[in-house]
Amino acid sequence: MSRRPPGPADHPLVQRVRYMRDPLGYLAKCQRELGDIFMLALSKHGMVIVCSPELAKAVYTAGDEYLVAGEAKIKVFGKVLGTSSTLLLDGAPHLERRRLLLPRFRGEIMQTFGPVMLEACRRTLDAMPKDRAFALHPFMHRTAFEVIMRALFATTPPDVLAPLRETLREFANDAITSRLFLFPALQKDLGPWSPWGKVRRIVDRTRPAVLAEIRRRRRQATSTTADIVGLLLDAHDDSGRPLTDEEIRDEILTMVAAGHETTAMALTWLCSTVFTRHDILARLRGELAAQQVLGGPLDVDRLPYLDAVCRESLRFNSLIPNGSGRLLKKPLPLGGYVAPAGAMLTVAFHQIHRRADVFERADEFWPERFIDAKYTPYESIAFGGGTRRCLGMPFALFEMKIVLATLLDQVRLEIVQRDIKPSWRGMFLTPSRGLQVRVRPWPATAARAGTQSPRPDVRHEDLHHG
Repeated sequence: MSRRPPGPADHPLVQRVRYMRDPLGYLAKCQRELGDIFMLALSKHGMVIVCSPELAKAVYTAGDEYLVAGEAKIKVFGKVLGTSSTLLLDGAPHLERRRLLLPRFRGEIMQTFGPVMLEACRRTLDAMPKDRAFALHPFMHRTAFEVIMRALFATTPPDVLAPLRETLREFANDAITSRLFLFPALQKDLGPWSPWGKVRRIVDRTRPAVLAEIRRRRRQATSTTADIVGLLLDAHDDSGRPLTDEEIRDEILTMVAAGHETTAMALTWLCSTVFTRHDILARLRGELAAQQVLGGPLDVDRLPYLDAVCRESLRFNSLIPNGSGRLLKKPLPLGGYVAPAGAMLTVAFHQIHRRADVFERADEFWPERFIDAKYTPYESIAFGGGTRRCLGMPFALFEMKIVLATLLDQVRLEIVQRDIKPSWRGMFLTPSRGLQVRVRPWPATAARAGTQSPRPDVRHEDLHHG
């Protein structure tokens, strides 16, 4: 057990090109030919990729003497997000920060953001074109951005918030979506008009703007937990030490980067899947009507099928080909091989989520699986796993359910795009062409009957690859 994991015979440049052109298809090909653990030339010292729950568990439970996640992510995101957020910490500092923040992203606190999510969704619906086809993703992006802004800065005065909002909008739209995150060697500032130069200047405007708002709130010396900034300012560790202004800034930038971009993509994929399946639409609307949600108060906690549909969309549609990146500090025995020190170790989410030995009807969109069965944290891994599982998972799931329920109440989205394929946006995958849709009213006879018109002529590439 001293061999490195196998890799394809392709030249490293060919591997990168194939990965960029069809990441899900290329990983599936490698898994078929090489097994559940293999190595690609996607980073300086190679990238080890695992494709089974057992190997994912080994990754998520390995000690810090073998693997570090924060250091791995700093190499990718540190130039943009700083170095002191939960995402970028390792070891005891990471666990301490996680213990500090986890209670602030759970339960009844997240429920208080329901009205914010509902209002943002309704505003987005009002802005959608009613007489032509359009790309849905920008509208889901707008919804998610407004939600995170309101959640973070609900008590910030409008005159202060307006310029900060525009700065963060630029950060969200033009900085964190750069494809250069996939190519660290190309992150060179060659002036204000160079690709990375533009990113750097946006970051240089954003970081002091966020810091100024934190310091303004700190000077008020009034405790409020009405928004996330207030929760962060109010947080103290076991010794009574509060987070520093810089630590809060880095947490905010991470939430903007990770907390709305991925949610917008998840919502777009969710719509691409749900609105092409009339049977699922009928059951969802029937559940909404039975709970007296349509036209009345929205209580998504009483809607188990809605929850199952959102979870199944996260399983079925991959926002990222492989993630949970860890940097190998020393050689790690894994799956009959030894992953070498210096390499990056990642988990192939899509490959695990499509395993027939784990998921019945794995290549079908079948929400019932999340009602009838339970999955381990190493099988259902849309939010990562182990002690680094995404803190924002409850927030994201809650938002997905509210947005989908509101859409089902207000409009019928007709998917007019015939071929729906994954397309890179930064380091993530979103439906190609932004998912072309048209807004249609619900048929009068089906408005509250939980029925839907026949399925449109759409070819959704269920496997996302040939």
